Amino acid sequence: MDVDWRRVWFESKAWVEVELGVSQDLLHVHVDLFIFLSFAVVLRKRRHGVYLAWGILALLQAVNEALDARDWINWVGVVNWRETVKDMAITLF
Repeated sequence: MDVDWRRVWFESKAWVEVELGVSQDLLHVHVDLFIFLSFAVVLRKRRHGVYLAWGILALLQAVNEALDARDWINWVGVVNWRETVKDMAITLF
């Protein structure tokens, strides 16, 4: 059986939104805060652990946005840059 990982990624995010009853933006805040705090705790004894945790979060968010951009290209032929920038801003600030 060949799995369409793009569909799995998109549908899993949509499922979480529906099951928790939250918007995508609110989901970004909570998931990203959890990821950041988890890495900050793990890296707390390193000299710049908090900055490294933030960098890891930025990298993971960039991967997420690349996957979202690929989906947008498949759906409508272009990337929704406004949504991409908004998601990055919500995540990192």
